Amino acid sequence: MKGLFLKYDGNEAKLLSKMLSFLDSHEYNFYIAFDDLASDIEDEFWDVEFYTSDMAKKMIFHPSSKRYIIALDLFVSERKNYYEDIETYSDFLNSDYFLSLHILDCYEIAIFCKNVSILDKIKSIYKQFSLDNMCKEIETVPLNTEMASYPSNSSTSLWDL
Repeated sequence: MKGLFLKYDGNEAKLLSKMLSFLDSHEYNFYIAFDDLASDIEDEFWDVEFYTSDMAKKMIFHPSSKRYIIALDLFVSERKNYYEDIETYSDFLNSDYFLSLHILDCYEIAIFCKNVSILDKIKSIYKQFSLDNMCKEIETVPLNTEMASYPSNSSTSLWDL
């Protein structure tokens, strides 16, 4: 297994934080390449260019912050302060990132991971807390697949896998 497709209700931020709870530590670096958020906090605007790993973790692991994830491209590494732009699945495989998570339109999640046991753990947590349990395993990923929630028209979309 190379990845998972999951159904997700963007208003259920607690599910996302539960699925990734084992990554909420100082040893992992979170890099947000793209986000689209809605917030109940007036005048709040975070520029993805200036996200730190701690800000990304706060957005995911503290859902009481009233931020709703509409779209997200998140990459996780074990290296501190590691930021590398990833365009394709091949780039991901050749990077120090071990996990890639993408959310589209509040309801679709694609997760890719170099470690199958981590994918199994995420799948198990998801099935415990999700009402619809819609989970599809991804066995093969073309190397030219664009690792983006909103891919360009000229590339292979991860949502077509």
